[in-house]
Amino acid sequence: MKYFKFFWTAVFCIAFLLTSVASAAQKSDSKAVKALRDSMYATLNENQKIFHEFLIFIVPGLQSELSLNGKIVGDKVDVAGDFGLWMNDNAGKSIPVEVPFYIKHDKNLLDVYYKSDNNQWKKYEMPTVAASLADTFVTPNKEEIEKEIARVKSVSILRETDSRRTLLVTLDGKKLADELKVQAEKNPADKGTAAEAEIQADFFAYLDTALRKSDIWYVWTIDKKTNQTKHLNIDLSNVVRETANAALNDPTKNYPDVINEILETLAFYSECKLYTTVLDDSAQSSLEIPQEVINNAVEVKDVVPEGAQEEITASK
Repeated sequence: MKYFKFFWTAVFCIAFLLTSVASAAQKSDSKAVKALRDSMYATLNENQKIFHEFLIFIVPGLQSELSLNGKIVGDKVDVAGDFGLWMNDNAGKSIPVEVPFYIKHDKNLLDVYYKSDNNQWKKYEMPTVAASLADTFVTPNKEEIEKEIARVKSVSILRETDSRRTLLVTLDGKKLADELKVQAEKNPADKGTAAEAEIQADFFAYLDTALRKSDIWYVWTIDKKTNQTKHLNIDLSNVVRETANAALNDPTKNYPDVINEILETLAFYSECKLYTTVLDDSAQSSLEIPQEVINNAVEVKDVVPEGAQEEITASK
């Protein structure tokens, strides 16, 4: 399961790209376009944002959930959450893995602290490309916002009340792939071994293929008074499936049977969705990582919890 950490890196990258998107598509309703543009530019004046995110990933025999609260202050992000993984072995028995974690982002650094099975805190430094995209999301400028505006195919109003407006946004996967490619080239693989750098390059090539073939959409609910986000729902299922398909169809690779089975399952059956809710400022006073976690964490080169890698392989 060497690709496990690159899957989560990709989820971070795509989530940051999509969460910051607005639209001015020529064929869209002008009212919807204005609402989305106003909301995008409203982020320029935000000095603090507190949010809850829930990501769910499902394939037959395996389900994972990521639940977190995050706080953005200026150009820094602190996150606290839990990662849950439930696998079924060949006898149908469910094997749970639960991992508490913290994330700290500061410009080009994106560090993940997580507790292992033996209660040891560990530290994993995400590839720079993920940190760079996170920085764009946290502190967008006008130039970056205009780039985001150019990436959307269409936007329409699904529902509107006196206080809220819900929009359906469809993204241009090719333009999204172009931006991810630029970021990957500006921030080459700089974590782990040379072999892992090659794997990361392959993975982002597969992701590039997936984005160019996928229609990506999200539903965005906006507070009309403040023009700020209340809820966001992004469907990443097609991206995951097409990434696995691209790996399966790579003529230069000869995967072992267990990897082929995993990729086939991902390609045909996977579901992946991300839900974001922006909370009131009073929701969380602090999400900073406890100092004892920082002091005692052991640096590692992978984010796969102990036991999970072996259990996934054994259950296939």
